[in-house]
Amino acid sequence: MKIVVSVPDLDTLEHAVTSGADAVEVRLDLLPDSDHIQTREALSTTSTPLIITLRTEAEGGAFRGTADQWRMRLEPWLAIADYVDIEMPFAAYADDIRCCGAEIIASIHRNDMPDPASLKKIEEELRGYGDLPKIIVTPARMEDALLLLTFTAMAEKPIATGVMGEGFRYMRAILPLFGSELVFCHAGIPTSPGQYHINEMRQLLEMLA
Repeated sequence: MKIVVSVPDLDTLEHAVTSGADAVEVRLDLLPDSDHIQTREALSTTSTPLIITLRTEAEGGAFRGTADQWRMRLEPWLAIADYVDIEMPFAAYADDIRCCGAEIIASIHRNDMPDPASLKKIEEELRGYGDLPKIIVTPARMEDALLLLTFTAMAEKPIATGVMGEGFRYMRAILPLFGSELVFCHAGIPTSPGQYHINEMRQLLEMLA
């Protein structure tokens, strides 16, 4: 299990890098244009593994461009990327990006809770182009939360699962105990509703474990 700190701007970068996180995720869709060069320069000297993410509006992010524009935005970052998050619509770029030296986190973010058969199908599609499938859903009731825990525990590893929203935010701390590879936190500014600060997440995981 790896604790990941998501970074939306230059101001939170230093805290993220020095937080002791297992990886830092740079949210390019949230990062102001004026911060790009300084952020890349600062990260080029860190030994902390880097996840580069350009999240689309359809999946909870801010990017609204075309597939070609998505690929072009990533280009300057590939030299320092250890992982690149790729949503299903951009799966065709996975081999090209992998050749640059980055591993692929194949992701999907849904505003609902798929049934078990659909979750399995999603997992297979993500593994078809990615090294690590990441499935983020939105539970609406307790049965949904139990379904997600069961799926995570029984799924082929590695796999990353998580939730969106505030309603079941405690699942962020519980899913790693059931086999989820990644848990996403913030270091001052949340990049997603319901995220815990890395210090809070560490305390929760220590107590639960």
